[in-house]
This record gives sequence, C-alpha cells and structure tokens, in this order.
Amino acid sequence: MMRRDYKGFKQSRSGPVISHLLFTDDCLIFSGGTTKECRIIRRLLEVYSIATGRCVNFDRSGMCFSKAVSLEKGKRLVVVVGVRHVRYLGIPSLATRNK
Repeated sequence: MMRRDYKGFKQSRSGPVISHLLFTDDCLIFSGGTTKECRIIRRLLEVYSIATGRCVNFDRSGMCFSKAVSLEKGKRLVVVVGVRHVRYLGIPSLATRNK
C-alpha cells in the first residue's frame, strides 16, 4: 500500500490526518469512504491477522458513515470490507436522516 492511496480523515482543512485510533481491545480506522480505501482496510486487516496470528472478528466489527456517504454507497462499502453495519441506539448507521 502506498501512503497516497489512503487518505484517512481530517476533522478540518488545517487539521492533521487521522488514520486510526488504538485502544486496549479496539481499533478505529478512518477513511475517506472510497471503495479503494475500503479494499486497503480489508487487506490491512488480513495482513494483521497473518502477522500476529490473531483473528479479526468481522462479525463483531462494523462501519459508521458520515452523512456525506449515501445509503447505497454505504451498503457497497460494508460488503467490500466484509463487516456488518453499526447500530447506534438501535438505529442502523445506514438509516436515512429522518429515522
């Protein structure tokens, strides 16, 4: 993976790029929401599993999207990474704004 292929996330135009946050037993990975970046994320998780001998539980992993990502695009990206969508307070993250 080349660094320019993965853009991460910026909170503001002048802010730093955030690619990930690591916690004791959780990892948050940020991206620009492109299919290419989701393929890179999937590959990184596979390489991590091979390198560490630890399995990523894709059934317990999920994705959240900003309002800039359409419902249709979100559904496609979930399939690319191979995870389920995330629920927040019982509402699917892929739900339309009025829900």
